Amino acid sequence: MNRKLILVLLLAAPLAFSDRPAYPGGTMTIQELRQKLEIAKLNYKGNDRAAFEKAIDQSLTSLQARYGENISAVEAVKVLREFARDQTSAPTTPAATSATTSPTKPPDSVHIEFTPIGFELRAPCRSFGGLALIFVAAVVFAIPFVVMGDFVRQIWDAEGLSLWLGIAFLTAWFGAGLYTLARGAVAICGEIRISKSGDNGAIFTGIGPLGLTHRIQWSDYSGAADRAVAVQTSRGLFTHTIHYIGLNGPSKRYKFGSDLTAEQQAFVIAFLKQHVFQASK
Repeated sequence: MNRKLILVLLLAAPLAFSDRPAYPGGTMTIQELRQKLEIAKLNYKGNDRAAFEKAIDQSLTSLQARYGENISAVEAVKVLREFARDQTSAPTTPAATSATTSPTKPPDSVHIEFTPIGFELRAPCRSFGGLALIFVAAVVFAIPFVVMGDFVRQIWDAEGLSLWLGIAFLTAWFGAGLYTLARGAVAICGEIRISKSGDNGAIFTGIGPLGLTHRIQWSDYSGAADRAVAVQTSRGLFTHTIHYIGLNGPSKRYKFGSDLTAEQQAFVIAFLKQHVFQASK
């Protein structure tokens, strides 16, 4: 492979994925954003329209309070993308059962320990999608040796800038493989832990002590609901829906738990509604 071509591709890659605002002056008026989000409301096909519309109104109020009538285009685009992903859901979703799921009768796989000022909820991940991720990781690891063998050998024979660019490329490549492998392992044998201690909270996803912890203030959120994200290929050849547990607030939104079963998701949503959000009202 031509080294000059490799250099051009590596240097041009960041430009291809840039997220530059396409609005004059880098702003969008609150009225323009409101009109676009009204379309999102009309196109919503999920099972919790009230929560979806409330989340949109709260986001608009928060953005207007922060920016006034002219909103940062970067923030506006983030909001549009987030709500556009949430418009579509599958015919049968965890939200359809969360309203009738008892928050006091957890599935056998879910364990809860209450404390004087909160709780810790544990739910194991048992998603067969993790097998597909592990397969993808194996392919990623194999490609440099099976398909790009000559390229890898050229890197080790190179000097100076070409050597360091090649090492950076392989580091990023294998880093992507390791991340995919870790996601697959968590999906198959990982665990989600949700904790509350007063207003402080944490959502952990991982295996044993290894994983990612997202720390939150429960008062930043006003409710929990199913969040369905439609994933589609660039040519629309394949579409599927991923369901998350969504936390919704006036200025913050967070989603997690896509590797849980529908029964587990429905229970966690019902549990959070009763023990976090109703208790705080």
